[in-house]
Amino acid sequence: MVEKNDADLQSGFVKAGYPELYLEFRQQFPAAKVESVSIAPGEDLAWMLFRTNGTGPVTVVRDVTWNGEAAFDAFSFSIVMQGQRYVFIVPAVCGNLSLRTVDTVAETLTNKDPLCTMTLSNSEIACGQVVIADATGSSDSDGTIAQVVFQLLDDANTVVAEKSDTEAPYIQEFTIPCDSPRYTIKTVVIDNSGAAPSSAECTKAVTVAARKGGPVVDVGLSHQFDPASYAFARVGYGFSISSFFMRGAQDTAVKTKDFEDTVFFAVFPAGLIVSRFVGP
Repeated sequence: MVEKNDADLQSGFVKAGYPELYLEFRQQFPAAKVESVSIAPGEDLAWMLFRTNGTGPVTVVRDVTWNGEAAFDAFSFSIVMQGQRYVFIVPAVCGNLSLRTVDTVAETLTNKDPLCTMTLSNSEIACGQVVIADATGSSDSDGTIAQVVFQLLDDANTVVAEKSDTEAPYIQEFTIPCDSPRYTIKTVVIDNSGAAPSSAECTKAVTVAARKGGPVVDVGLSHQFDPASYAFARVGYGFSISSFFMRGAQDTAVKTKDFEDTVFFAVFPAGLIVSRFVGP
């Protein structure tokens, strides 16, 4: 219908005062949903396009009211432009295109994903110590944050621990285990519409630092009355107490951090003591 009568239809839309609507009409009509409707006596139409006796130029008649004794059958479809729905009918008996109604299309709001941001207190740390994950910078532009989920994953991507916050500030602590050389802290922000997108910004790695240690040498002088004073030297291996005893005691992470900062334990194997008597 549209392609065959393209020029006449375009002329009719111009005469009806809707020249900008015709382009949308032409583009949307092939995919429009056509329904059968009944136009009752007394129903009004905004305008109707017709040609006298089916010939001659297209004419527009406005504010049409159906005054027949009975309803007539028609085909109905709609075209949407700039938030307005234009409902057209074509009477089955004559094929005159008519604008029936114009109404506002309810705006469908698309939920926007929440924004997740996260910082870590450390990216390399000894096992048994605490890493703080801070997601307080996260936001939701068109709603509210319903929940923030924090996960600690091991090197095999298995969830080792999970915590969550339902209100700000969105901060959680994880004690890093000693069972994997590398861990990942992943944070997911969920908004009030249920959107929970993954974010590279909120997936960060934590490397378990190698246990610190090394050779130590102890040299001293012992004063004795009998048989005599003597000098000695010994060689051993030193390491931090917290790294050595951390396995099985990860719930004492704060205390062991203090140990690691202050205590260095040395092992001196027997038989490595070298001494020299000093005296008569």
